[in-house]
Amino acid sequence: MSRLYDWPWVQKQTEQTLAIWNSCASTPASIGPRYSPAQRREREKAYDEALQAVELELRNAPRLRSERLATQARITAVFAHFSALALGLEDNATHILTDEFLPVGSTLARWARRFDPDLSMPDIIQACRNAWTACGMQPLLGEQVRLTSSILGYVLQVVAQLKQDAPLEGELVFLFGEPAACKACVGEDGCAAFGAAQA
Repeated sequence: MSRLYDWPWVQKQTEQTLAIWNSCASTPASIGPRYSPAQRREREKAYDEALQAVELELRNAPRLRSERLATQARITAVFAHFSALALGLEDNATHILTDEFLPVGSTLARWARRFDPDLSMPDIIQACRNAWTACGMQPLLGEQVRLTSSILGYVLQVVAQLKQDAPLEGELVFLFGEPAACKACVGEDGCAAFGAAQA
């Protein structure tokens, strides 16, 4: 199967990215919002309340599937409330986190455990961060945020190689350059849009 991107293309993109990165080094970072002591206390209180609510939910481990789903929904609602208040997120950002990215994380954990029951929680969390990064590209390409089998395979391979302290292999680097993997990840239109953007 032919690649869309060869090694000289990757090197050129890396050089361009490094040049842009280095040109930003002298530019001071923008200072984010500043919070008064009262605002900080309000946000810390929201964090404490959310943590207490989650701990309370986790004390009574539900046995039935319907009870587990209800518990999961309540924990998600706590997260949404905390996000909006403590992090100052608007409704659309809270929606993206709770209704798109959290389900990706939950699905990844289930799929990863089915694939390899011996995966540790840190490995699953690392895979989840990588999946969120990949899924974060989907809306940029006009696709719905969703976990695909290609993304799962990619993030689990990255986790396996990181555990071995092995450098990422060339095939892994080019995974999303393969048309079949790209289409499975972001869809046919997204794949074409990504290719057009790179041309």
